[in-house]
Amino acid sequence: MKKGVFVVLLSLLLLSALGSTGQIYRSAPAKINDLTHTRLDLHFDYSKCYVHGKAWLTLKPHFNPIDTLRLDAKGMDLENISILKNGRLVPLKFSYDSLMAAIRLDRVYHQNETYTVFIQYTAKPNNLKVPNDARTLFY
Repeated sequence: MKKGVFVVLLSLLLLSALGSTGQIYRSAPAKINDLTHTRLDLHFDYSKCYVHGKAWLTLKPHFNPIDTLRLDAKGMDLENISILKNGRLVPLKFSYDSLMAAIRLDRVYHQNETYTVFIQYTAKPNNLKVPNDARTLFY
């Protein structure tokens, strides 16, 4: 009896997960920031398959206040991460595990406040441990 109830409950759970389309629901990632402007300065080293870049990212919190910015940055050397304040670059502390950069902002930013982060980097897509058909520049 208990086994039959368990099977029925499991079946109902699976049916609700599949929904009416027959596919499992996969939600979109939570939106933390709105990217309002991007400026890039790129130089390509074709012999090494590197991209030397500078990026200015202007963002604002989507809803909740934030003090940390997280970016996918696969296969990069991050040389400088700063925030633009009154026309000057102020260095920021960050951690990086070769896949994700966690950047500690200079203060808490609220929903309608914009901030610009400067990132100087070298992208090395051929150094990623992925199949050749999956190689691309991540950022």
